[in-house]
Amino acid sequence: MKSGFIDPALAQEDASLLGWKNLFMTIWREIFTLVKANLCFLLFCIPIVTMPAALCALHGVCVDVVRGRDCKVMGTFLHTIKSQLLQSWAVFLLLGLLEFISAYGAWFYFSHCKGNWLLLLMGVFMSGAAVITYLMISYCYTMLARVDLTLGKVLKNSFLLTFLNLKFSICSGVITIAVIVLCSLFWLRVFPLLLLCAFSLVVYFATYFSLFGLEKYVLTENL
Repeated sequence: MKSGFIDPALAQEDASLLGWKNLFMTIWREIFTLVKANLCFLLFCIPIVTMPAALCALHGVCVDVVRGRDCKVMGTFLHTIKSQLLQSWAVFLLLGLLEFISAYGAWFYFSHCKGNWLLLLMGVFMSGAAVITYLMISYCYTMLARVDLTLGKVLKNSFLLTFLNLKFSICSGVITIAVIVLCSLFWLRVFPLLLLCAFSLVVYFATYFSLFGLEKYVLTENL
């Protein structure tokens, strides 16, 4: 199914640039940009009201990094916060609420099933909803950062891409959650890394795999 979104620049560039080799070569080449983006993200998270917009801006910087474009990091953050503050908050609150309801529902049904197959199935369903919501996050913020779409279309396209781009959605989810868990468990030891590039690396991995879907399933007609 084709969707109604695309950044024209994404469609024109060579999709073959995306690959495992380029994944790590880009980190090596653009590490200083990622460090600057990480520091800007931490800076703009200090006023809590700008946190979702800062996350959106970080996705935008990572898109430019992957595509090898010149990126003015501070300018990108300032522009995104001015233009996407409300939409980024809407996505943050909506997906956060869905994630909380799904995760809590899964815990509730699994803890009370006790051989009841109906409750067990409900637990599996809620677990699936939690995973899908988690995988949608990167698609949502990548589109907010680089594509002019209504919030409804962003959410709809993110949901569809989670399945249409399933292999890379799973890669993105597994790698990002692994990095997050490791940083959470050993945060004292990796604290300098958190300050320098941990957040930008997590978003970079998520954005990198999201671009496979964004470039493959381009819009040919309105939704």
